[in-house]
Amino acid sequence: MEKNLYIKILIAIIIMLAIVFFLKTSKTENKQNLNDYKENMSIKDIETIIEKSNNITSYRCKYLLPDGQEATEKYKNNKGIIEIENNFYYYDYENKKTILLGKEQRIAIKKNDLDRMGDTLKIQLEEISKVLKTIEKDEYSTKDNEIYDNKNCILIEIKKIYSSDGWSFDENLKEYDGKEIIYKIWMEKETGAVLKKETKCEDKKFVTEYKYEFNCVTDEEMIEPNLTGYKIIEQ
Repeated sequence: MEKNLYIKILIAIIIMLAIVFFLKTSKTENKQNLNDYKENMSIKDIETIIEKSNNITSYRCKYLLPDGQEATEKYKNNKGIIEIENNFYYYDYENKKTILLGKEQRIAIKKNDLDRMGDTLKIQLEEISKVLKTIEKDEYSTKDNEIYDNKNCILIEIKKIYSSDGWSFDENLKEYDGKEIIYKIWMEKETGAVLKKETKCEDKKFVTEYKYEFNCVTDEEMIEPNLTGYKIIEQ
């Protein structure tokens, strides 16, 4: 009988410990959920993260274009270079000059203006800042401390009616004028860089991922290309 009493006491202790462990675990999980899904980050706070990109003096970036081609980009000192297979694009923002090289055709097109390319980091952040100024509180949500590619990010989701005459993160969606678009942006909190963007409307979905290396490009890499042997076309 005494042995049975000891067993009952032991079982009661085990049950009590299990209850304490369960309550403690639930409290920790609830606290984590509250941290992850706390009230939306303000537009001002997002802008503060974007401003951190001003500390980036140069970068390399790789990403896939909508047609599946890989683009490699370099930027430093108001100059940008993009290489896409056999095509080479050189941008001089200070002197407003663009050079497009077709390496296979040995053709060089020189333009005294700038295409909307060559500094993906800045172009994207300018577009996001522009959008943030137009949205209402119920048109966006944020999730803090979202880990993407082992980096601490803020996930921004924007739901808004698309307008090709207004703003866009994706030129492929012009046919969806007047329809709701859902944008998701993974922005690294340390640098402000967009590491991933997802655009969705009805049956279409576009995802682009960006692999950055910061403050690593040398001056020698950004020299204007030698056009010797190329047929030059001035525009």
